[in-house]
Amino acid sequence: APPARIADALRLLRRVEERFGRLAERAVLAAIGPVTADALRDCGVTVVVEAAEHTVGGVIEALVARFREERT
Repeated sequence: APPARIADALRLLRRVEERFGRLAERAVLAAIGPVTADALRDCGVTVVVEAAEHTVGGVIEALVARFREERT
């Protein structure tokens, strides 16, 4: 079973999808590290960003880098 926080996040994502339809398909999901990324993948979730530094700051940096790449 996935860690409790991941299960909570997946429930939230499913509620967003129910309410807003395809919006959830465009979500960029980030994992703080490889354990979280693996747990998400085990639940069938595509992880778009994985932080190199396993901190909140690392997640933010990874997301910023991802969106910078997208803009270029």
